[in-house]
Amino acid sequence: MYKKILVPLDGSEQAECVLTHVKNIAADCPIESVIFLQVVKPTSFLSIASRIDPDVEPKDYQRMSDKIEDIEKQRIIHARKYLSDVINRLDLGNIACKLEVVVGKVARTIVQYSEDNGIHMIMLAAHGQSGNHRWSIGSIADKVMRISSAPVLLIRHSREKSIS
Repeated sequence: MYKKILVPLDGSEQAECVLTHVKNIAADCPIESVIFLQVVKPTSFLSIASRIDPDVEPKDYQRMSDKIEDIEKQRIIHARKYLSDVINRLDLGNIACKLEVVVGKVARTIVQYSEDNGIHMIMLAAHGQSGNHRWSIGSIADKVMRISSAPVLLIRHSREKSIS
């Protein structure tokens, strides 16, 4: 049934509330693999350039571009380490665990990854926003749920401590 599960994480404690459920489902179902995914938002050239030096001249764009590339590489390295730590902490036994870090727009990238890799179910945390507030700020979980062709299991964050 659900052989390949995708677990998008953003590094927050709220997102990690899904881990207890991943472990429970993995213990009770014949899952073959769990893919832990973190989507790194692309670094905006103009926002970084203005923070580093608001008076950047066009001739300095290449230098700034190199700095932005370095920043993005560091964010990817950090995300890979974080996901590796999560996998080691979770210990799913004989179930194959894989980590993936992808640069892109978060919700669309999660769904695209799911479609490209034959994911059977996406498990992710809903951060507990509700009503008009959710609609005004947007919700990654809500967007994924609406555009994904794979089933999405949303876990609402509670104040309970996650697996650590």
